[in-house]
Amino acid sequence: MTVYLIRHGQSEFNAAHSEGEPDPMIFDAPLTKKGRIQAEQVTAQSWSLKFERS
Repeated sequence: MTVYLIRHGQSEFNAAHSEGEPDPMIFDAPLTKKGRIQAEQVTAQSWSLKFERS
């Protein structure tokens, strides 16, 4: 069995936290431009995966 794990793209909270400035008031942060690109890339890559049903 193969298991695929996919994490969400970079969010504004992730970007702020990586710069050492986490903001606990950011809820449901939208994706950054980089995060949207990451999401588009994983979507494109997932189309080539073959899923089996059991």
